[in-house]
Amino acid sequence: MHTSVPLRSVAAAMEAAGKDSQLKITGVSGTLSSGLSFEQMKWDDGELADVRVRYSGIIDIIRKKHLIIHEIHVGKALINFSSNANHRSDDSSSSESDEGWSTDHGESDEWPLELFQIDSLTLANIVIKDRTTGFSLSIPALEWTGFKAENGEIDFGKFSAEMGAETDYLTLVTTDAPDTKYKTRIDCSLMPKMHTLIRKPIRIVTDLGQEDGSVICHLQAFDDALEIVANPDGSAQFNFRELNLADYLDGPLPQNLTLEVVTLATEESGTELFDVRGGEFQLGLRKFQIQPAKWDLSQLIQPPSTFVSLSSDAEPQFRYAIEESEKSGQIIQRLSATPALSPEDTLAELFHGKRFSELSPAEQKKLTADLSWFYIAQPE
Repeated sequence: MHTSVPLRSVAAAMEAAGKDSQLKITGVSGTLSSGLSFEQMKWDDGELADVRVRYSGIIDIIRKKHLIIHEIHVGKALINFSSNANHRSDDSSSSESDEGWSTDHGESDEWPLELFQIDSLTLANIVIKDRTTGFSLSIPALEWTGFKAENGEIDFGKFSAEMGAETDYLTLVTTDAPDTKYKTRIDCSLMPKMHTLIRKPIRIVTDLGQEDGSVICHLQAFDDALEIVANPDGSAQFNFRELNLADYLDGPLPQNLTLEVVTLATEESGTELFDVRGGEFQLGLRKFQIQPAKWDLSQLIQPPSTFVSLSSDAEPQFRYAIEESEKSGQIIQRLSATPALSPEDTLAELFHGKRFSELSPAEQKKLTADLSWFYIAQPE
């Protein structure tokens, strides 16, 4: 407990287990009772260096239910991973035929600690790369100090980060929230270089606080066209005000989206109400009306389509739904036409008002690429 021998033994065992990836750990020191450090952990094409972790000790965790982390420091990291290359789904099964998802996750265990505290978390020279997509995120500096959760009360402390400074992937900074109802403001902007789909910076401003022992939140994004408010009683409001998704993301997405959604959680009855209060949006040449709906999520074994929208009476009529694929977890834009049309003709009618064969070669090429954003069933 009070020597570095156990830590060195663990490091040796890790090296033996990771010999295929040429894992090597050097400069191990510290104790199980108060923390550890190592100079470098290196493997194949990855590395962690100048790592320190200091905490209050195992005795405090057992006897007092206190975990105080005095310091977490990483001076350098290179992390490579491989993601699933299929970022959109071609799931051909309907929401009714999916196996479904259950909202019953069982009773959650009580939080075992009376005090959880992080005095200092510092990261520097962090590079994270996705081998599959080529995406790379750089974090030259990140600092988080003063986080404390004690007996249901949470102090988020101070957080600041410089991310992707060389390539302008993302900016992130925290300050005191201007509204005294909240404590901390996190101001984040997703930059076009973060992903090829991002047309222009997406700013997300989140104010966090605490009320009646619960975390409260106020989020605004897309130049204030999206507002989310999370209340201490577990309820939340989602408001979309003339949101033009296609202005921010490069794809055939809804424009002029106006929508109100309210969620209500009632602890006494165990109900979780999800209330879609209707709205509208533009997709291609047609305007869609979002159908109002209300469900008790706690009673659902398999969810319905969350947002179902119908176009105007002009033919062909279109039905649009946002669904989550049970198989892949991806969000699907499901589209159909009445009378039934082929996938190519469905999109051609929606975006150009004519059949696919009537489009120019350039229009056909773009529309064929846009098909990957939708699931459109072949007519029987």
